[in-house]
Amino acid sequence: MLLTFFIYLSSVINNDFIINWDDHLYVTQNDVIKTLSWETIKTIFTTFHYENYHPLTNLSNAIEYHFFELNPLPYHFINLLLHLANTLLVFIFIKKITSSKEVAIIASALFAIHPMHVESVAWVSERKDLLYTLFYLIGLNRYQNYIDGNNKIKLLIDSFLFFILSCLSKSAAVSFPIVLILLDYYHGRKFSVRILIEKIPFFLIALLFGFIALKSQSSTGATVMVTDHYSLIDRFFLCAYSLSFYILKLVFPISLSVIYLYPKHIDGLLPYIYYLSGLFILAIIFIIYKTKEMRKILVFGFLFFFATVALMIQFIPVGRAIVAERYSYLSYIGLFFIVGKIIVDVKWNKIGVNKTSLNVILILTGMFFSWITFSRTKDWKDGDALFSDLIKKDPSAIAYYNRGYVKQMAGDHKSALLDFNNAIVYDSVYALAYNNRGGAKFFLKDYKGAIEDYTKAIRYDTGNVDGYYNRAYVKQQTGDFNGAIDDYRRSLIKNPETASTVYLSMGNLKQDNKDYNGAIEEYTNCLKIDSLNFSAYFNMGNALYYLKRDSLAIINYDKAVNIKPDFADAYYNKGMASLNLNITLQACNSFRSALSYGKNEAGSMVNTYCK
Repeated sequence: MLLTFFIYLSSVINNDFIINWDDHLYVTQNDVIKTLSWETIKTIFTTFHYENYHPLTNLSNAIEYHFFELNPLPYHFINLLLHLANTLLVFIFIKKITSSKEVAIIASALFAIHPMHVESVAWVSERKDLLYTLFYLIGLNRYQNYIDGNNKIKLLIDSFLFFILSCLSKSAAVSFPIVLILLDYYHGRKFSVRILIEKIPFFLIALLFGFIALKSQSSTGATVMVTDHYSLIDRFFLCAYSLSFYILKLVFPISLSVIYLYPKHIDGLLPYIYYLSGLFILAIIFIIYKTKEMRKILVFGFLFFFATVALMIQFIPVGRAIVAERYSYLSYIGLFFIVGKIIVDVKWNKIGVNKTSLNVILILTGMFFSWITFSRTKDWKDGDALFSDLIKKDPSAIAYYNRGYVKQMAGDHKSALLDFNNAIVYDSVYALAYNNRGGAKFFLKDYKGAIEDYTKAIRYDTGNVDGYYNRAYVKQQTGDFNGAIDDYRRSLIKNPETASTVYLSMGNLKQDNKDYNGAIEEYTNCLKIDSLNFSAYFNMGNALYYLKRDSLAIINYDKAVNIKPDFADAYYNKGMASLNLNITLQACNSFRSALSYGKNEAGSMVNTYCK
């Protein structure tokens, strides 16, 4: 644990959020976590968040935000503490089921320093992996005590409660009751009606959270396959490849990557490695069948691995990635258990190998894994480093797009443009790349090119919810009033959730064209949806001011500053409207407020009217 702490310490100190890879969804741009209150907690526990239901994970981020806001260090440090706690729990669990401290040390050491676990620890968004594993392991340990403790019902209840906490952290915890059955098998508990009854509550909870997970993902379209269509036979080999990948990376954790894309068909066939993977899995099954002395150990370890990773091998291909390193976090415990048992058997001469040689191999392996893990944490420093690493290893449209996105957010639009160009070279119909390239061109004042790219983004993604709005905004800057209004109205149809923003933009457009009554109508529509939109009140006040309806303008300026008390421009404009009405004292108070909040122009008004 001390070694693990120092391996990850530099990442805790130096690593930032990955703002283009889920951290913006779960932390930096997640408004739900930014106010810690009973209302927030209610929202967290009663709503889905970006295709997932993991309220305890969201709650942990809300607590962090309350105390630390967007300082990344505490988030990374708490991730590391959770990983260390899980390491200790793995040690306790393996020691309980094997009665061997040596097996437990080997298994927990591998768990602690294995490079495949860097993604779960160094990525803030994977708090859910760490948290669900924590409760999962506590639940398994309580169940093991139940087996060892003369079937005391309190221990079974404890296990059940921690299982629920695990499910509330990540839905992948639904594998828990299957692992309980595996523990029964490993300890030789004979199947009986009592054993069946004691598992029923666990399976009911698993079904409930499984249903919630499916509903949450289908609610946003996450279950729609976006990769190539694969036949039933193809899917078998995709699954075989996934399992083989995790097993081989256990031994050879090299060339690690943030994303592993699905394969493309070549002449109707998958790459040959996928067919070899099927043979590899069959060979493992055959070895387990033939190995009598260690069969129970192998069956328990491999089925633990399979049960906890099965939901992620994607028999139905979803998304762009066929495998992910984070899926090994809990599932590898089964394989580490096997490795620990084999090494201890070798050490005690059940299998003839020189002990000194074995010790040297273990030390070298530990050093090798520690170095790879330490190096890999640096790749997770930020989005730029992460996707630059991916580009070196496996350049693709998604790699260039994500690095371009990071550069765009940093204001480096020229570099972002180059990355978006490369993304489009790899995928000529990549709607997101066109959409963001349009943004880069806009900031570089290539308005014609921006409009062309937004048009392509709309063409290549009929579900695009940003393209019409973005194109409208560019048209607005180029003076194409009718074209901008048309695209804003299409945006309203395409994405009603952003209606308040669209109405505000249409109001600004009409006001720029001196259609003040039309602007007031749009601002009114905006405020019907978002009654706390201070910009709409301010801009409506301006439209009323231009129409010489100063009293109504002042009312709207007051509403703006009630929502945003430091709104200097609103105070200043209220002062101007007050002067028109010859309310000098009110005007002076407004100018003084504007000056105190940084509106320097108000100083001359104070000197002129407020002596």
